[in-house]
Amino acid sequence: MLAVGACRESYLLDYTNDRSRFMFNFGDGAVAALFTADSTPAGAPGPGHEVLGAHMLTDGSFSHDVLVPAGGSVEPASCATVGARRHFLDVPDPARMKQRLDPVSLDNFVAAARGAVAASGAGLDDVTLLCGIHMKRSMHDAVCAALDMAPERSVYLDDTGHMSGVDPLFGLDRAARAGRLEGGDLALLLAAGTGYTWAAACIRW
Repeated sequence: MLAVGACRESYLLDYTNDRSRFMFNFGDGAVAALFTADSTPAGAPGPGHEVLGAHMLTDGSFSHDVLVPAGGSVEPASCATVGARRHFLDVPDPARMKQRLDPVSLDNFVAAARGAVAASGAGLDDVTLLCGIHMKRSMHDAVCAALDMAPERSVYLDDTGHMSGVDPLFGLDRAARAGRLEGGDLALLLAAGTGYTWAAACIRW
């Protein structure tokens, strides 16, 4: 099975809308991975990489905090909606979203990570490398601290922009090419999405 992920959300940004400024670091990217039923792909010289456990949680109370107002059945596209620039991402009330999101985001990242590691029959001490989504450095460091992982055990994307769910797999590929992973290492992938959803998965390298 070939799985492909891509992000082009930068095309939905209106840089004149200050309410959506937390998304101004969005970038575009894509990743692909080939999955087989056997952990040793045909023709491979040795054991392949194994996808282990995963865990996710979602909170639908944030479903209207980040949206594209027009273009759907609620507000069909028209000359008026295009003229009003209502086909871009918007955050109707940034202060209210931040007030509600900040207290739960770190805990939900940690819960997703712990759930994925437990589902993989491992512990956080077994994790070799953390590959998370691009986020502000202070939050990245807070996640590492909450998981009791030194920042050196993580990949921080500071030169790509946020590419949504592409980030952790892009970071994993970058780490592998840099020789930061060896056979048998456990990589923890961590992601989140507006809506809001937090998710994690483990890969045995």
